[in-house]
This record gives sequence, structure tokens and C-alpha cells, in this order.
Amino acid sequence: MIWWVFLLFLCGVILILAEFIVPGGICGTFGFVMLLASTALGGYYYPDYLIYIIIFEFLGFVGSIGTGFYLITKTSAGQKLVMSESQTVDKGYVGIQFDPSLVGKTGKVISPLRPAGIIEVDGKRVDAVSSGMFIELGSIVKIIDIQGPRIVVEEYKDTENL
Repeated sequence: MIWWVFLLFLCGVILILAEFIVPGGICGTFGFVMLLASTALGGYYYPDYLIYIIIFEFLGFVGSIGTGFYLITKTSAGQKLVMSESQTVDKGYVGIQFDPSLVGKTGKVISPLRPAGIIEVDGKRVDAVSSGMFIELGSIVKIIDIQGPRIVVEEYKDTENL
């Protein structure tokens, strides 16, 4: 009877591994049922070794799943699950990051900030957002914060010290 226990265990592990190659749930379900049947038969005929049988079956189950995840990365179906391109700015994947040294600089409003618009800083056009107030065309603004691609500005009141 011990051969049936090992045979059910081996078939269960193989069916669980087959589930990773041919997905659909059927092979994995039958494999799990075979592992349970193997555990039940082993526990029924060898009750003194039940804890060892359960540990061995559990390790076999976890090992087959771990091996399945390793094998799926080697198949063509698994390769389609992994992104093979790198995310570069050229391809539009990464947002534009601005230089943090812009904080504190002043610029001129090119389009009204209601609350988003365009300002000119050091001769470059930059998208900006006001800190909540509408800022009219031609006003002088100061960059107060940079949060990733978002530049936050507020109207600069002290125009004498530019």
C-alpha cells in the first residue's frame, strides 16, 4: 500500500507542475486532490507517522509550487508576463523631473495661472501651478516648491529686489 501513497504523491506534484505550463485550473486541482488522497492513505495505513507524512506532503506541495514559479519564467508564456523594455524618457515612460535648484527663483507669467499655466524662468518656458490664487499675465512669480513634475509658484510682491 505504501506504493500507492508515493504514486499519488508523485502524480500530484507532477500535475501541480503541469498547471504552470498548461494553465486552466484542472491539473492543479487534480494534483492537490491527489496530494490530499496521498496524505489520507498514508495517515490511514501508517498513523504513527502521520505528522511526518503531513510535513513531507506540505513540503512537496510548496516545493512544486516554487518549482512551477521558477519554470514559468523559462517558458515563452512566462516571458510575455515580464516587461522586456526599459522605461526611458524617450519612450514616454518616466515623468519629467525638474531641477530642485529652481526653488526660490523668479519668473514671468506667459499665460495666466488659473491655477495652472506657463511661466518663463531663465529664458525657459515651464508649466507651473499657482498656490491657489489666480495670477494674471505678465506678473512676476516666485517658485516656492517642486513636487516631481509639478512646479508651485506664488505671486512675487517685492518687485524692487529682483
